[in-house]
Amino acid sequence: MTPTALFQLLLGLAAAVPLLLMAAESPLRSQCGTGEIRQEGACVLSLAGTQVVVSSAGSGSLNSLTVRVVGTSANVSEEVDGVAYRAQIADLDSDQRPEVYVAIASAGSGSYGSLVAYVVNDDLTLERIVLPELGEDQAVSDGYMGHDDFAVEETSLVRRFPLYLPGDVNAQPSGGTRNVVYQLEKSGGQWRLTRTRISDY
Repeated sequence: MTPTALFQLLLGLAAAVPLLLMAAESPLRSQCGTGEIRQEGACVLSLAGTQVVVSSAGSGSLNSLTVRVVGTSANVSEEVDGVAYRAQIADLDSDQRPEVYVAIASAGSGSYGSLVAYVVNDDLTLERIVLPELGEDQAVSDGYMGHDDFAVEETSLVRRFPLYLPGDVNAQPSGGTRNVVYQLEKSGGQWRLTRTRISDY
């Protein structure tokens, strides 16, 4: 091993030590809520031996979100529009590579939802999962005015929101509820959540 490679390895190990200590002190779980996500090191997700720390910071409508794989220097940080209210780890496609799903609710009366998601690859790097924009699918977006809820349910990701009829005000939707079910697949070299079912009730 060259001196440069050794130095980079030591840097990676040094960056991982605080995360290992936080993970050792935190209970392992498959999901956590806003309180844990907002507290650095409190949201430690675990599946099949892989541990991921999810944290968010900020006080306004724009906040930072960081996803880190414990035991490595792999991490991603990005700015999100809203508050992270749920983080889950799952393996929707049963390929032994966990995914991390973080649900975001925007500020304001609409509480428009968004999703940040990653696959943990075999080399423990993080690869983005794409969720198509709601407006790209009229069958899904008709009647939509926000107030989404994202959740992993068994082997699917479910997006649930109230339906608004013409004339409805923001606080009083009258069209029922829509469930949109997505499956994870790799298409064109990219991980995507593909809609498989819509149900209204």
